[in-house]
Amino acid sequence: MGDTKRVEFVDFKGFLDSARDMGLSFDDGVRELIDNSIDSGAQNVRVLFENTNQGGIKVTVEDDGSGIPLTFEDDDGVIKYGIPFIMAFGNKGEHVVIADGKRRRIGRFGYGLSTTITCLANEEGTAEIYTRRKKDPQWRRCYYKYSELIKDSALTLPPEEVVPFPNVIPHSDNGTIVVIEITDPEVTSVSHMQNRFLKFIGRTYKNHIADGLKVTISTKTAAGKESTKNVRIKDPLCLLPNSEEVEKFGNAIKYEPIIINFDGNNGFANHTLEDGRVPKITILLSRMHPSVVSASLEKESEGKSAPEVDKILERWNIGRRGQGFSLNREGRELETGETFGLYTKHPYFNYMHGSINFDSELDRLFNVRTNKSRSEITHKLRELIRENVEKTIAQIFRDHGADVKFEKDLKDKEGETNAEQIARELSPKLPVPQLSPQEIKKADEMREESKRMETDKATKIVVETLGKIFAEIEEKKKKGDTEGLKQVQLSHNMAQKNVKQWIERIDKRFSTRVPARIYHEVLDDGCVYSVEDRGDEAKIILNTESRFFPGIYQLVRSDEQLRTVLELMLMSLGYSEFIHLKDEPHLSDTWHEARREISTHLLEFVSEIQKEVN
Repeated sequence: MGDTKRVEFVDFKGFLDSARDMGLSFDDGVRELIDNSIDSGAQNVRVLFENTNQGGIKVTVEDDGSGIPLTFEDDDGVIKYGIPFIMAFGNKGEHVVIADGKRRRIGRFGYGLSTTITCLANEEGTAEIYTRRKKDPQWRRCYYKYSELIKDSALTLPPEEVVPFPNVIPHSDNGTIVVIEITDPEVTSVSHMQNRFLKFIGRTYKNHIADGLKVTISTKTAAGKESTKNVRIKDPLCLLPNSEEVEKFGNAIKYEPIIINFDGNNGFANHTLEDGRVPKITILLSRMHPSVVSASLEKESEGKSAPEVDKILERWNIGRRGQGFSLNREGRELETGETFGLYTKHPYFNYMHGSINFDSELDRLFNVRTNKSRSEITHKLRELIRENVEKTIAQIFRDHGADVKFEKDLKDKEGETNAEQIARELSPKLPVPQLSPQEIKKADEMREESKRMETDKATKIVVETLGKIFAEIEEKKKKGDTEGLKQVQLSHNMAQKNVKQWIERIDKRFSTRVPARIYHEVLDDGCVYSVEDRGDEAKIILNTESRFFPGIYQLVRSDEQLRTVLELMLMSLGYSEFIHLKDEPHLSDTWHEARREISTHLLEFVSEIQKEVN
C-alpha cells in the first residue's frame, strides 16, 4: 500500500524555490482559499485578518463545507492521507478515488492551494489546515513550514494528525480552516485589508452569494480590537436581487441571453461529457437607464462639478472604465471591465455591462491559469463570441442613442436657458416698452400661446416615446416576461416623471415676462436670425437652415458658458431692434438691412473657422 503517512510536497527543491516566486498576489491567494470553500459546498465562509505580535499578518479562511476526505487514491492506486495529499503539488488527475469509493474532481485543490501556501507563507511563515467531516469524531490537522520541509531530503509534508480542537475557535462543527501566517506582509493594516476585500469579494463571488453563500470579513488587531462585516453583493449588471446596484437603481434593462454550446457544431471540438451535458458559454448583457441613474444619484451629485459627478458614477462602474464585460468561471469572476476585443469603447456604452460565463470544462479554451489569476481569450474564440454578441451590442448602442435623444429633446425644449434667466434678472434695468392695457393683455395672450405651442411639441414627442414603451409592455406581457416587464414599466415611470417635469418647466418659463427669448426655426431670407414683436417681449429666431446654426451655435451648445455668452449677444442685438422699433416703427427696413449685414459677417466668420479646421 506504500507510505501513506507522509506525502511528497514537490519533486525537487528547485521547483519549490521557483514556486515561491510565481507572483501570486495576496488577494488572489485568499480568493483561491475561498474557491476551495465554495467547491466543498460551504454555505458560510469567514475570512479573518489578524495582526501578530511579531508585526506580521495571519489570514484565516474558515468554512462549513464537507471537509477533506480521510484518504485519496492517487493515480498509481496508492492510498494517501487527505490533508497532505491536497496540500501537495502534483496530484492533478481529473478525478481521484476517495477511500469510501466515490470519485471526485480535486483539480480545484491542485496548484492553486499549493501555490497559495508556498507564496504567502514564503520562507519564514507557516500554513496550517484543519478539517472535519460531519461523520468524523475529531478534527485533523497538517501544516507547512519551509524550513522544516527542506530538512527532509524527500521534501515530504508531516503526517496529518488528530487534534481535539483547532488553534482557532471554529464557527461550525465541520468544514475546513486554513491559517497562513505571513511574516513580512506588504500591508499590515487589517482594517485596510477588510475595506479592500469588502469592495471586490462581493463582486468576485456575486453569483454564489446570490445563491445563498454568506461571506464575512473579520479583523483583529494586536491590541485585540475586532470587527466583522458581511459582504454585500456587487453586481455591475444591476440584475441580481439584493445587490447594492439593484437596491440603488432598480433592475437594469436585460437583453436576451446568448448561449454558445460546445457540441462540435461551432468550429470547436465536441466537449460533450459522459453524462450528456454540453459545456457552454452564457453571455448576459444589460444596460442601465441614464435618467434612472441620474435620478437615483441626484442627492449625491447636487452641487458637484462634472469631474466630481464622474467619480460618483465610477464608484458604480458607470463610465469608460466600468463599461464592458466581466469573465466568469463557474460563477466566479476572473476579470472585469474588459472589451476582450469584442467592441470599441464609446460613451454610448458607459451604461452597458456584460458577463461571459463559462463552464470549467472550457478552461483550456480560455487559457485559465491554475490559480485563476490569469486567463486569455484566443483569436478563434473571440471571433466566435463576437459573431454572437455583435447584434446585441449594436442594439444597445441604438437604445442608448434613443435615450440620449429623448433626454436631449427634454433639455432643448425644457424651457428657460441660462441666458433667459439672466435676461429675466436684468429686466428691471432694461428699457421697457410703454403699452396700453389692451396691448398688455395681448402680450399675455401671446405668452400663453407660446406656452401652448411648446406644450404641444412636448406632447408630440412624449406620445411617440410612450407609444413605443406601451408596445414593448404588451410584447413582454404576451411573452410572459415578468422580469422584462418590470424593466419596461420602470422606463415608463421614468418617462412619465420626465414628462411631468418637462411640462412644469414650460409652465415656469412662460409664467412671467422675459425681455427676450431664443427660438430655433427655419427662416426664408437667409439671415442668421430674425426678430418678432411679441408685445412686451422680443422673440429672437435662430435660422436652423443658416450655416451659422450648425457651424457655430450647435458646436457651443454643449458648453453652457459659451452658449450663454452667444445667446446674450444675439438677445442684445434682437432686443435693441425690438425697443427701437417700438418707438420708430418706420425704421424696420433699416433694421432688416442691419440684420443682413450682421448675418454676412457671421457667415464669413463661419467660413474662416471651417478653413482653419480643414
